[in-house]
Amino acid sequence: LMCVALGISYRLAFGWTTPLWLDETFTAVIATTPDFSGLLRWMLGEVSGPAFYLPAWIFEKLLGDTNVALRAPWLAASIATPLFVWWRGHRDAQVRWVWAALIALWLPALGQASEARPYALLLLLGCLQTMAFVRMMARPATATALPWAIVSALAILTHYHAIFIAALQGFFYLALGGRAAWRSWPAAFVFVPVIGWMAVHLPFVLRLMAPGNTWFPAWTPLDLIAVYADMVGAGALGVPILALIVHQNAQAARALTNGQPTDYSRGEIALAASALLAMAIVCVTALVKPSFTPRYLIPACPALLYSVALVAV
Repeated sequence: LMCVALGISYRLAFGWTTPLWLDETFTAVIATTPDFSGLLRWMLGEVSGPAFYLPAWIFEKLLGDTNVALRAPWLAASIATPLFVWWRGHRDAQVRWVWAALIALWLPALGQASEARPYALLLLLGCLQTMAFVRMMARPATATALPWAIVSALAILTHYHAIFIAALQGFFYLALGGRAAWRSWPAAFVFVPVIGWMAVHLPFVLRLMAPGNTWFPAWTPLDLIAVYADMVGAGALGVPILALIVHQNAQAARALTNGQPTDYSRGEIALAASALLAMAIVCVTALVKPSFTPRYLIPACPALLYSVALVAV
């Protein structure tokens, strides 16, 4: 309770009086576009997707274009995230509370809480995706796959780096869920708008990733070591925390394979694997393409912090 209260208090206390930073001015320009055709043209020339810019455009028409008004919806999403996790995050109250505390005080989320950018929304969607995936893995069916598919599609349409964890979770679901998972194929129709948008928009993004077209270069292995520790939110302790998650989940996977009892469900093991592999894919891509800043790992971090909570409890 103290952690969640402190995290919410910080979100309410800081960030409101600062000028819009460079990327927030993109949000302001796009949100203040007077008509939908102009909005569409702007969205096709920006990296973030319509699941962020369309609500930003609507909220601007309702709340106005002051700095506070442009930031308010995303601050509300940032505050709602740990509260929702605390309420519905896991069947075990201890796991819920630890996960909510981690989300509330996770340092990258605090820095982005009051920004008029998609990252607070992405964190909320990542937490919803995590909860939906664990439930979908526990009971494969169209009824459980549909919420996961909707949240995953919205996350991808918010930021393309969400596609990595969504694809990995979909793979684990089909690989481990048996016939029941394959029979839930109608839920995949949710991704039709994602495919349609990407078919039109992705060529622009790929051109932007060409060397010389972005302000950031490809990363080095030393850069990535620092990023891993930073995104765990524990400084130098980040790497051993990741190692502990890998070790415990590997042990649990072996136990399940041998029919032995374990503290982790199959879905929780697959969730940790999807988070770690998604982060690894994004980081390896960053070594060869100028496609990455640390905040692009946010889609995988709710699942990672969920795994930290499981290990802690």
